[in-house]
Amino acid sequence: MFSATINGLIVLGCFVGIFVIQNRNIDKSEKKLSTEDYKKLVKDEKTHLIFLSHVPSMGLNNIIADWGYLRFIQYFGDIPARDSTGYGLLPQYYRFLVDKDPCFTDALSKLDVATSLFGGQPETSAVFLGQALSKIPKKFITSIPPYYLWRAKGNNELLFAGNVDASEESYRHSIEWAQAYDDEESRRMININKNSLEFLANNPDSREARIGAWVGILANRPDQKTVERVIKEIKILGAQVVVEPNGNIKVSLPDNL
Repeated sequence: MFSATINGLIVLGCFVGIFVIQNRNIDKSEKKLSTEDYKKLVKDEKTHLIFLSHVPSMGLNNIIADWGYLRFIQYFGDIPARDSTGYGLLPQYYRFLVDKDPCFTDALSKLDVATSLFGGQPETSAVFLGQALSKIPKKFITSIPPYYLWRAKGNNELLFAGNVDASEESYRHSIEWAQAYDDEESRRMININKNSLEFLANNPDSREARIGAWVGILANRPDQKTVERVIKEIKILGAQVVVEPNGNIKVSLPDNL
């Protein structure tokens, strides 16, 4: 069992924004498709994304980004398809939205959660968040203030990559950008980031929290490739992993934590 500290870190860190992913259970046709059918759909969708990426925007990048985001929601919400073929297209959706509309922070926050926790690629999400943040102002009207993206970037760098220096820098950027706002929400995020910096100063070894973050991915029914990657990362951190005959995975924390 993980301690309350781990649970708190994951809730405030990795899983921030997970409940704002819109309606993953989109209604699907009752017709059952085979794995080959799903693979063909993925191939077709990848081709469509490439086409959208190269279509002349004519000043309509926001509309094109909206269309790409809706396609991501449909892709992510198709649970039978994702159980069959995984989440391999998430980086393509992510790159598309960062290129077309980096100010679309609501979409980027959802893609961060999807790519990190479902796709098992937190380092990819950190890179795309960094690219988006380099293109947008500190303050503008949006449902998800951009300082949340700095927070998410820091979470990926700390909980998954164990890069304390990078995560501290991202948390400091989140504080700086939140200070451009003057409301209860920004002040709350400033306090959360300050608490994280204090925690890191006193607990530079973040292995316990990192193991908890990787275990969180397993709860999201990832594809087999992601499962293998997650197990590998957990073992590197010193935890024991047992895969039972029924497919359940048990993780035991190392004794030296």
